[in-house]
Amino acid sequence: METIRQYIRYSIVIILSVLMMLMLYVDNNELFKGSVVGKQLFFKAICVLSGMALVIMSIFNKNFKLKLRFQDYSIISFLLWIIICYYFRANNYKNIEESIFNILLWIIFYLLIRSINLRENTTLLLWVMLLYIGVISSQAILGLMQLYGFCSSNHSLFAITGSFHNPGPYAGFLISGVPIALGLCIITRDSKQYRNLYGFHFFGQNIKLPFQLKVPDKNAIAYYFSQMALLVLLLVLPTTRSRASWVGGILSVIYICWQLRGNMKQLLLIKFINNKITFLQKKILVIVLVFCLFFGGICIYKMKKGSALGRLLMWQVSWEMIKDKPLLGWGMGGFEANFGDYQAEWFRSGNGSSVQSMVAGTPEAPFNEIIRIMIAFGGVSILFCFLLFVSISRKLMIRSQTKRKFTNMEILLKGALFSILCFSMFSYTFDIAPMVMQLFLLFTLIVGLQEGERDIKFFKKNKDVLTRFVGVALLVFLPFCGEKLWQQYKGYRFWKDAYQLYQFHVYDDA
Repeated sequence: METIRQYIRYSIVIILSVLMMLMLYVDNNELFKGSVVGKQLFFKAICVLSGMALVIMSIFNKNFKLKLRFQDYSIISFLLWIIICYYFRANNYKNIEESIFNILLWIIFYLLIRSINLRENTTLLLWVMLLYIGVISSQAILGLMQLYGFCSSNHSLFAITGSFHNPGPYAGFLISGVPIALGLCIITRDSKQYRNLYGFHFFGQNIKLPFQLKVPDKNAIAYYFSQMALLVLLLVLPTTRSRASWVGGILSVIYICWQLRGNMKQLLLIKFINNKITFLQKKILVIVLVFCLFFGGICIYKMKKGSALGRLLMWQVSWEMIKDKPLLGWGMGGFEANFGDYQAEWFRSGNGSSVQSMVAGTPEAPFNEIIRIMIAFGGVSILFCFLLFVSISRKLMIRSQTKRKFTNMEILLKGALFSILCFSMFSYTFDIAPMVMQLFLLFTLIVGLQEGERDIKFFKKNKDVLTRFVGVALLVFLPFCGEKLWQQYKGYRFWKDAYQLYQFHVYDDA
């Protein structure tokens, strides 16, 4: 009976995760900015369903227990700190209510994914990773179809956007698939196997095949599927012209290759380098590679020099804002409200150059999520971020040969997370619902693979208390979530109608 309950729980989590990934294709024309807002509302709706699943599992299944570790408390503490900052910095009660609503929904989705113990089954983790790169590959294929005219993009100025509103976030979403696909190619290359199938069972009958069928195992499927995914991604990413995604992809590939260098010894190129090239030639090869990376960085900068200078100006002005309120920040929305004044003061004081005056504007984000966090929530929030980074950066402890299988999986997940974090240093990741989902999913999977439990002492001895408390709290909170989500949907739908009336100059009705 317990095994059946476990399979049911796993099935619920996987189904909700698949629905969450289908958020990519949500585009509701009834809503204002339906391609963006539709994804955000769909994300929140799945979080509400996740909360309902947690209520059912925590209240009606006596054997279900939430096992939270040090990393879990770190991320929950960070989100609660954001709520506290909202409370002290928000202009009115509705802003606080909206912020708490969004953050608590994130925590619900996080707890749902954490309810699965991935260390129980390596096969489940492998299929989750294949599903992950499969969804990313479907977006890459959609981009290729847009590029060659089989379907239209979502932006009149760009030929390729996937199901996003422009190529920037589209490329950022794709890039995390590169390290996982490359890593799977490397770690499954020598472990793939095939078995001969002569027949099969069908309703109790043994049916023999007239021919011998060679069937690949899960590692062989992963090997060839990841190769296909990597090929599609490498075809699409250069056409997006997203330099942030290129940087994130290159750095994550370097990380994967370095961490898996022991698995790459049997590759033909590595064999040739180890056996046929002298030590001096290896040094020259390293110098050439470093020079190519340096020259490539210069080319990336020159490709869109104006954009790079504009972001540098934003970061310089943002630093002036950070210096004025270093601890608690300006609150959410503080960047948009105060950036214009600080930029004007920047030029008034003579710091700005004539080139910067040509690229100055009124951006809605600083194109760097660390700077955004510091402006909104202060230096204390950066300490929380550092704590989170340290908590998941430690290596997976290996105590047996069985657990050793998880080590490579952890490396791939960290490589994917690293690519998104690099991308977020030059973009607005937290504004894109699918990328927020990626961050949460990757972080949760990494935490699930961490060896050993670092629970707070009280909850370690009283997991039943924690689980039941979460279930009761969600049971009280979810009805308000459903009502709030419905009000948001109606609000964006009316906003779309008002915007259309405004475009036709029917101002009274608008």
